Amino acid sequence: MTHRRQTARWRRIITAAWISVAVAAGGGRAQSAGTSAMTPRSCHAMTYVPGAAGASRVVVIGGAKACGVEVVRDSAVWTWNGTRWASEAGVLPGRREDALVAFDTRRGALVLYGGRIDRTVYRDTWERSGAAWRQRGTSDAPNPGPLEHAAAAYDERRGRVVVFGGGSRDGRMFDATWEWDGSTWRQAAGKGPGARVGQSMAWSAADSAVVMYGGFNAAGPLNDLWKWNGDAWTRLDPAGPASTEGPALVASDSGVMLVGPRPNAGADAALGVWMWRRGRWTPLSAGDGGPRLRVGQGVAYDAARRRLVFFGGFFPASNRTSAEVWEFDGARWQLVAGGS
Repeated sequence: MTHRRQTARWRRIITAAWISVAVAAGGGRAQSAGTSAMTPRSCHAMTYVPGAAGASRVVVIGGAKACGVEVVRDSAVWTWNGTRWASEAGVLPGRREDALVAFDTRRGALVLYGGRIDRTVYRDTWERSGAAWRQRGTSDAPNPGPLEHAAAAYDERRGRVVVFGGGSRDGRMFDATWEWDGSTWRQAAGKGPGARVGQSMAWSAADSAVVMYGGFNAAGPLNDLWKWNGDAWTRLDPAGPASTEGPALVASDSGVMLVGPRPNAGADAALGVWMWRRGRWTPLSAGDGGPRLRVGQGVAYDAARRRLVFFGGFFPASNRTSAEVWEFDGARWQLVAGGS
């Protein structure tokens, strides 16, 4: 596939999620969790939540059949413990896809921002400590706005959730950096990476900073790596090994892992895995026997089990949504659930 055709294909996928979407100031009403089984989905929020012995888990919230198409019916918080999915009870933010989520380890809170459903794009902030969700802030307080395809990560050193970039329904892309300190949103000053959508972010202990990789802009796919130290952005690598759309970075105990296809790969490309460590990328897997290229997947690193967890996504070529759960142990992929 040529670079021009690939860029056009990704633009169609991203643009489809912007069609006929309106802005909502306050977000959805809280509602009870559904009890149905985990279903195939893409554009879901996914992260790791540490806990006491045996209580750590990977969390998935929301999603859709395809990004911008048919939000899933359940409003549950789903947890993956390495063998099965479970739906957690409680009162949750309204159904949505494309939300941003990160776990604040200092305050022990799961932070959720924004997302969308049908013709509505949210700009609400929710936190969950224990089993209860609580909406934070007001609709007229400063916040990142009604973003789509933005990225977020938690800054372990500074105790902040960092949000960068994203787009709007009229096709604009943004280069703003926002931080949530547990009570207020603040827009950081200064310039850094160019405006983009579909990028991925994670905490890098080695760099003592949040790092961001890839995404897309008007010219096409990006594969640059940046770090944010709370004051300024610094480019670490102008051209990394993979082309990505959506979640692709995870913070592991050995470094930052990147999942994605090599640039200009075909529609059924294998997904490689690389580690960012000591200022360079080290290949861990060429993708043999692992998941294939898709969009809207979720990734998280289960620190208790030392596994990268890869879930869901949408295959545009076959119009199919996945419920596959793949795990990567640092050397090999394994399909552990959702296979045919």
